[in-house]
Amino acid sequence: MKTLEQLIGTWRADDGGTYRSWFLWEERLKNFRSIRRGLEQVVSEIEAGTFGTAYRGSSLEAVVASIAEQRQVFKGADHAFLWKPKLRIPDIYENRENQLVFGRFLATCLCTDAEDKLVAAVHRLDEQRIRGLGPAAANLLYFLHPTIAMPFNTAIVNGFNAIAGARVKLGRWGDYLAMREGVGRINREHQRLLSNDLGAIAGLLFDVGSGRYPPPPSAADADALAAWRADLDSVRELGERERKRIDEEGQGERTHTEVQGWLRDLGHALGYAVWVAANDRRRPCGHGVLADGCLEALPQQLVRRCHPSHRCPVAEGGDRRRRGRVRGRAYDVHPLGDHAHAGPGECPSRLDRGSLPRRAGRPGGRSPPTARSPCLSAVRRSGDPVSALWRA
Repeated sequence: MKTLEQLIGTWRADDGGTYRSWFLWEERLKNFRSIRRGLEQVVSEIEAGTFGTAYRGSSLEAVVASIAEQRQVFKGADHAFLWKPKLRIPDIYENRENQLVFGRFLATCLCTDAEDKLVAAVHRLDEQRIRGLGPAAANLLYFLHPTIAMPFNTAIVNGFNAIAGARVKLGRWGDYLAMREGVGRINREHQRLLSNDLGAIAGLLFDVGSGRYPPPPSAADADALAAWRADLDSVRELGERERKRIDEEGQGERTHTEVQGWLRDLGHALGYAVWVAANDRRRPCGHGVLADGCLEALPQQLVRRCHPSHRCPVAEGGDRRRRGRVRGRAYDVHPLGDHAHAGPGECPSRLDRGSLPRRAGRPGGRSPPTARSPCLSAVRRSGDPVSALWRA
């Protein structure tokens, strides 16, 4: 077991491993409560008969999407719940009886903290033999009971088989429960290096199963042991290079957010209402987030029909990378460096500097420092004087 301790120590110190990149990630813990609330909604809809017969657009899709966003450990977690029309699995969408069984299973897991009751619920679900609903559903349980249930995917199973010399198979609840027992023993033996949260050891198994770390060989094979230690050293060096790359990327991200924070504060200082693009709103900035003190959304009175041939970049909420165009309606707001609408159907190439609103208390009542600033947006409504909006 000394070799396993050495492996765990290397894994904990590796900036590119799941311990530092996922298990210690602050956003990981924030999703536990929202996923629980989402599962409560799934149960309520199943009981009320309003869940529907499709995965797409369902409350379950929203929950699983939140899990799949949990970085590499849960990447592809939604595959198990996607409807496969040729195989008609998982059979919890069109089969009402199976859907009720699944709902009762989730309800039991939501209402208990007892390990024996959770295991009994798994056995009852397994007895129903619902096609396509295998241990991948244990990923839902992990976010309800992280000290009892552990995540489950192919890489984790491969890692456990490599370390424990087991032959756990995918798709079988019995194998999942047996693996859970074996993982529990390893976790207890190395408690000081791991955690009561089974996500920690699941991350270790994931890294081993995905090939990031070679599994420890038998202590009796000296040559294999020496080669394994050399592999660990190479992994450690790789982790150092990844850490430097991550630090450089993080520095660039922090600089970008810092400049946005300056623009936000400048807009507030000039007396403007500030709006932050949707994809930047939750960025950490100072002691809060970038959107603190800013508008939640553009005012509805600014909404009107854009010219059919015109694309409105601000209407896309700063998310032009994710959406190709604006359909139907758009905000009459544009960066001054480009243009601002002068009225319905009109789209001048520039906004005259003198048409900006004057503010009392500013010397000469002048406009903001520059009409070419990409962070300043102005709005003209039909029949109204121009009103301005600062966009960070």
